[in-house]
Parts: sequence; C-alpha cells; structure tokens
Amino acid sequence: KFRAAYFENNLQLGRACHLIAVFFYLIVGLWDGLYFDPAHFAAWKWVLIAVCLVFLAGFLSSFIAPKIYARYWQLIFAGYVLVTGFGFTVITICSAPEYPIHNFIGIIFCLIFCYAFIRLTFLYALAAGNIIVLVYSMGASFYFNVPAKLLLNEFFYMFGINLLGMMVCYAMELLSRRDYMLNTLLR
Repeated sequence: KFRAAYFENNLQLGRACHLIAVFFYLIVGLWDGLYFDPAHFAAWKWVLIAVCLVFLAGFLSSFIAPKIYARYWQLIFAGYVLVTGFGFTVITICSAPEYPIHNFIGIIFCLIFCYAFIRLTFLYALAAGNIIVLVYSMGASFYFNVPAKLLLNEFFYMFGINLLGMMVCYAMELLSRRDYMLNTLLR
C-alpha cells in the first residue's frame, strides 16, 4: 500500500522530472559540446539524442500506459540515472581531453537527481548511484592519462557526495513512510 501511495504522491513530480532532466542534460551537453570541446560535439550529439529520447519516451509512457508505468516506475527511474551516468561516462571517454575532470560534475548532477529529486526509494537509488560512480571511476582510471593525485581528488569528492546522497535519500524515504503510516492511522 505504501508503494501505491508513494507513486501517487510523486506522480506529478516524476513527470516534471522527465522534462527537467532533458533540460539540464541538453544545457550541459550543448555547453560542453559547443563551447568547451567542439571537436567532439558529434559524440555529444548522439548521446544527447539518445538520453533525451529515453526521457521523452518515459514521459509519454506515463500517460499512454499508466498502469505499467506505475508498476515499474522505480526501476524506470533507476534506469534513467544509469542512462545519464553512462552518457556522461561515454562522453568523457570519447572526448578524452587531457584533463577530463570537468565531466565528473555530470555524475554529480546524476547523483543529486538520483538521491534527492526523483524520489527513488533507498535501495534503487543506492544501486543506481553506486553503479554510475563505479562505472565512471573505472572509465576514468582506465581510459585517461590523468595524474593519480588529481584522479584521487575527483574520486574523493564523488564518494563524499554519493555518501551524502545516500543519507539524504534514506531520510526522505523514512519520512515518507512515517507520514504514510501516520495518515493511515489517522484515517
């Protein structure tokens, strides 16, 4: 019963998050691809198209197939986190500037959406957030010629933000469960 109520309480926010995510991903992608690294804009273009189509398909499915969407929305939203995180990782690997440290900011955007904004439950957020940090970290470690000190600094910040996000997500879910229980008892 909690899951159904949690979905209903967050449906409008979830729909809005699809469009907000497209907006942020486009802004970051266009800025990065056109201003910062125009030589690799072709790679950004394909990642932008793919990620934005995934979000728009999810947005439309919330209206076209609401029962299926309601049943799998946590899995779908965790998939969004993975798609956006993998997109940033692919761009980082494809463009491979000498110091690709700026691209880890995209992973931080993903983590903020994952843990605090899109209302993933703790276990889905935990899995998705840690997977994108792990994939990005492995990609950065294996594909870049970045000084170890700089790479370690980047990982330290990502680890800290990931840990903080987990605590925020856990607290938000705990409060949602408490509110649901109190409302149920009140009714």
